[in-house]
Amino acid sequence: MAPPPPRTYFDFVLDVSDVLFDWPAELPSSIPRKVWRQIFWSKTWFDFERGRIDQAECYRSLAEEFKMPAEHILEEWGKVREVLHPNAPLLAAVRELKEQSEGKMRVYGAFNVTAPDYEYFRAKAGADWSLFDQVYASTTVRERMPNPSFYKAIYSDAGINPHTSVFLSHDLDNVVTPRAYGMHGVQLSLKDPKPAIRALRNLAGDPVQRGWEYMRNNAGKHVFETDTGVVMIENFGQLLILEATGDRSLVSFTEPPRWWNFFQGEGVLTYNAFLPDDNDTTCMGLSVLKPPEERVQSMMDDMLENRSDDGLPWTYVDRTMPRLDPSVCCNVLHLFYSHGRGHQLPEALDFVANSLDNRAYIEGTRYYVPDCFLWFVYRLLQATSDAGVHARLKELLRVRTMERVGSPGDPLAYAQRILVLSYFGIADEVDLRLLRALQCEDGGWEIGWIYKYGISGMLIGGRGWATAMAINAIEAFEKL
Repeated sequence: MAPPPPRTYFDFVLDVSDVLFDWPAELPSSIPRKVWRQIFWSKTWFDFERGRIDQAECYRSLAEEFKMPAEHILEEWGKVREVLHPNAPLLAAVRELKEQSEGKMRVYGAFNVTAPDYEYFRAKAGADWSLFDQVYASTTVRERMPNPSFYKAIYSDAGINPHTSVFLSHDLDNVVTPRAYGMHGVQLSLKDPKPAIRALRNLAGDPVQRGWEYMRNNAGKHVFETDTGVVMIENFGQLLILEATGDRSLVSFTEPPRWWNFFQGEGVLTYNAFLPDDNDTTCMGLSVLKPPEERVQSMMDDMLENRSDDGLPWTYVDRTMPRLDPSVCCNVLHLFYSHGRGHQLPEALDFVANSLDNRAYIEGTRYYVPDCFLWFVYRLLQATSDAGVHARLKELLRVRTMERVGSPGDPLAYAQRILVLSYFGIADEVDLRLLRALQCEDGGWEIGWIYKYGISGMLIGGRGWATAMAINAIEAFEKL
């Protein structure tokens, strides 16, 4: 079984042709680009790169294969290699990461190259080889990418562990083979190096440290927004961030004397008359802030009086707004079980258990996206040691969460799955890799969607809670 991925990688192997010798869009050659590809993927050229034939034999064989004079191929290749130039953004990014590592990061070059070309490129003006601690060329290794022997030679000579190292190349073949031996492979797009640079930055830096820097740099400004870009100032997300971080300085809200409202101030994308306080935000506020017990007990008494004919807690305190959601039921149950009164809501527990058993959440609930429901069930289990609750929900939650591993999502969804499965002692490496890839240059994670705006289906989410949950997920994974 492969070891878990490290939090920070220090050994990086880069395809030299992608860093120092990028191809321009237009070639000063009468030989078309597609023909050059055929030449460089011919067995003849492979043998030349591995030092198995000399230059004369190579070009003589190419002349026969491609029906053109050997001197012409050699002359045209000379024109092309003169204009190969460094990939400036990638080169600058790797240099920056190496400097930031304070000597911990090692960068190795992997180069499919013939002996005469290697000599030429080593002397080429503008090619700064000082980036690399060591370069492994096919002509000296006597093997070439993507053959396994090439990579094994690097592992052996450089003394690196493939499971704790990274390989980058534009050629997918060159990436797949090192992945097979445990390396973290990054494929570079020849059109846009930014995704690869972001991936390298995420792998070279400590994701937890960078995440905390983002959280603190944006303290008090962790707003939420819709998938249409409308920003809203609300309470529920602020409480989620506080629960996830334990740091009151990161969030901004005012605790009400009794009932909580989702919004702070006026509502957004709704008419002001429809601004009832709600049990969902109220239960979250009472659970996170832990006000005096007398007030909590009084409010739970009121919640028991505000239920459907089936015994389920309504979402809103206003009895004229009858809305039901199994995720909201989870959060109400969390409060009640935390205070020893969960037995007073048996119908809500049945509703949650049946929703979990029959996958009623699979397209989300009225107010929440699918993985949030699973996370709320996990949160409920953490709040109580009640044997009946655990018998109804625990094993079923494990099975349902395992079903979701690797399914499309966002940082919040991946983090929630990792946290839920960590509760069962299961290392969700699949979602961890997906999560790590979505950390942004500023250290925070991309937006994670939480709510659905009622029947409209509009999504609401934020980077703050997604980042806080990502930090918790990585730390939980590492403790397994």
